[in-house]
This record gives sequence, C-alpha cells and structure tokens, in this order.
Amino acid sequence: ATGHSSTGGFDDAVLIRTRELASVDVDPARKVATIGPGTHWGAVQEAAAKHGLTGLVGTAPHVSAVGFTMGGGVSWLGRTHGLASGRLRAAELVLADGSRTRVDETSDPDLLWALRGGGGNFGIVVGMELDLVDAPELFAGVVMFPIERTRELLGAWHEWTASVSEAVTSMLTVLRLPPAPFIPEEFRGKELVVIGACHADGTDGAADLEPIRGLDPFMDTFGPMPPTGLGALHNDPVDPLPDLGGAAMLKGLDDEALDILAAHTGPESGSPLLFTELRHAGGAMGRAAAGEGATDHLDGDYLLHGLGVPLGPPAEVLRGAIDRLRADLSRWTTPGLPLNFVHERDEVASAFAPETLERLITVKSRVDPDRRITSSHPLGPAAG
Repeated sequence: ATGHSSTGGFDDAVLIRTRELASVDVDPARKVATIGPGTHWGAVQEAAAKHGLTGLVGTAPHVSAVGFTMGGGVSWLGRTHGLASGRLRAAELVLADGSRTRVDETSDPDLLWALRGGGGNFGIVVGMELDLVDAPELFAGVVMFPIERTRELLGAWHEWTASVSEAVTSMLTVLRLPPAPFIPEEFRGKELVVIGACHADGTDGAADLEPIRGLDPFMDTFGPMPPTGLGALHNDPVDPLPDLGGAAMLKGLDDEALDILAAHTGPESGSPLLFTELRHAGGAMGRAAAGEGATDHLDGDYLLHGLGVPLGPPAEVLRGAIDRLRADLSRWTTPGLPLNFVHERDEVASAFAPETLERLITVKSRVDPDRRITSSHPLGPAAG
C-alpha cells in the first residue's frame, strides 16, 4: 500500500495495490482494531486514541499497518510490549487459488504463525485484527548534537541503555542530510547525531531520560506526548524516495565496536549514507515467545540500520559503505533480523533460523504450491 520495504524484482508480475481498502474499526472492550490492508498506522493511532488505546506503531505514521506487522514490527513501544507481529490476532486472506479464508489460532495456527513476521508470501491480506494496548500519556522526544560528538555520544548512550528501564525504547542516529527539498529547511545540509526515545509511562519519563537530556544538546524536544504524536519523532519523509540499505542485529558491544561505529559514521568518515542508526532492542522484544510467530523476538541487544538515497552517491558507493560497516562489525553480529529491515531479496534467508525458514517454506508450499504470489521478501525459489 505504501512501497515501504520494497525490494523490487517484480518483472512479469501483476502488482496488487490495496491503497483504497483503508478502514479502521476499534472494539474498546476487546482492545482490538480491525483494519483494511491499505490502512496507515496514523489512521489506526487516531482511531485507537479515542478509546485510550494504541497500537505498536513504528517510526512512520504513513507506513502500512499490515505490512509493518507482517514484517516483524519494531515499535517505539517495543521494549515494553514486544514486536508488533505478536499482536496479530487474526487475518482475512485471499489465497492463490482465489478462495477467501479467515486465519486465527483455531482455524489455521500454522498460517497465523507464518503471518506473524513471515512477510507477504502467503496470500493477499484483505483484513487484520490487531491487539491494542492501553495508552497512558507518553514522555517522548529527541535531542540533537553536532556530528563532532559522535564517539562521545555513542559511549554515553550505550552506557545508559545498559541499565535503562524497559519502559524506554530509544535509538541513536547519525544523520548526513543533503540540501534536498524533502529535508525540512532548517536541517538541509546538516550533519547531526540524534537520540530519540519514548517512555511508555509518562509519569516516570523525565527522570529516566535525564541522563540523555543532560548531555548538553543544542535541541531538546522531550515532553509529554500522546501516542498519536510518535510518528513525528523520526521525521521520515512522506514522499516516495529510492533507497539502498542494510541492517544487522548486534550483541555484546564494547569500546572497540563503538570505535568502529564512530569511524564509519563520525565527522571524518565521509560516509555517503543518509543515516546510520542503532535501535535499542532487548526488553520485551528480546524475550522468546516460543512458537508465537516466525519473528517472535530479537536475539541481539541493538538493531543496526544504515540507509542511503542514490540521488547523489551512486548505488555501488552506498552498497559498499553498508557492506564495509557490517563486515567490520561482524564479530558482534548475531543471527536473525526483522523482514522490514531486509533490503535485498537475496538476504531474506538470513533473517530466520534454518528451522524457521524451513517451516515458513512448508506453509508457503501448502497454501501456494505453484508460487503464484510473490512479495518483497520471497521465501525459497521464485515462481516458475
């Protein structure tokens, strides 16, 4: 519905666009939202907020709630409530043979398991039921620093995340913003370090965020915030853009790893990437919920994500920067990755443990034996 996470490779395919199938219905008693496949997270959040509820929204309010959920769903509330894929209660699918089916724990638990993080490989989703959570007032915002402080801030943020409450989900991003129209005017051409965070219980937010806010930023936007405001924290561009990126789960970071990160991203690095970010994982995202979904937890402590826009540097330069960054951090890399962060089709298999991938391919073969349905993150061999 939005093009987020598209990996291309759709020659000789019919593209099914669900943009017009946008609907949200919230059952406040059950704390469940029923949504259409073209529904953006912003619409889900607005509807849920009327009942004091929220979904596990990510960094962009204009992303498809269905695609986000099926790709794992790393949320601003993730360390408190886990991955969004685990909130999938039921789905309505049109299968490859044209039949329509409702998938839930009773009707087809294996297919529901596959939809929870296995991507859009199993059918055309025409509706989903998502579990919501209570939405007290949050405490959220960003602090901004000059890029010259990259290594210092990596160290301070890493030390803070080692003991911070699970009520806090945060990320550190090194930004190199081009002088382009899609960048807000006051930030065009700037090089920054940005730390964004959300505290799921606003009553304790100020105290838990003080160590980061006390690092003398030149901008501090933290304050009480309703869940509907979370989409503005990351400031993702609304208009479509081409991108090239890569990601990895990291574990056991130490001073050497932080030195490597700073060398790849700091003021002297000359990095061609638009941003390189570390998202703090762990908490509820790191606790295994055995069998709940194809992506039911993340093994690493941090999610590394680098992304470039090939409007200036050519594609091969961006790919080279991402490959070198991941190679230099390979000692701290742990297997697995949410599909939403897999940018290349040939990297899909590495997102899952071998036994998980085998089970996903088994489900795919049952519901779509001729492999008529392809997706951004295809499983196993392509359709004939």
